[in-house]
Amino acid sequence: MRTCPQCQSTERQVKNGQTVAGSQRYWCQGCGRKYTPAPKAHSYPPEVRALAVRLSSEGWSRRGIARHLGVAHQSVSNWVTRQAAVLAEAPPPPAAVDPVWTATPSSSAARAHRACSVTAVDGMDDMDATITDVVGAF
Repeated sequence: MRTCPQCQSTERQVKNGQTVAGSQRYWCQGCGRKYTPAPKAHSYPPEVRALAVRLSSEGWSRRGIARHLGVAHQSVSNWVTRQAAVLAEAPPPPAAVDPVWTATPSSSAARAHRACSVTAVDGMDDMDATITDVVGAF
């Protein structure tokens, strides 16, 4: 038998319809309280929300996402807007960037073996090297 959360009575507990999510509601005739002992979640799963945000970042329209997932377009709009606000507040993660190497020609194009000046960029020490035997269209 069900127990009223207010008066702790187990007598005179009657069914009183269902919630929007489909959970059974009860009414305590002793104290008049209406309650749901085991409410069901009435929101979409986190996987659906994450998929909607990912599809939005890939360029899908919000109504297109809603049609694809079978949800209301306003829900999709709320999820995307909320995620954008969360990302705007969060500091960017520290970047672990590989050094970028650029090559520029340093000799005439007439030579078969061209020499290139290679320079490290992005916080690396200035490293200049001359590479010979580089074959390519510089």
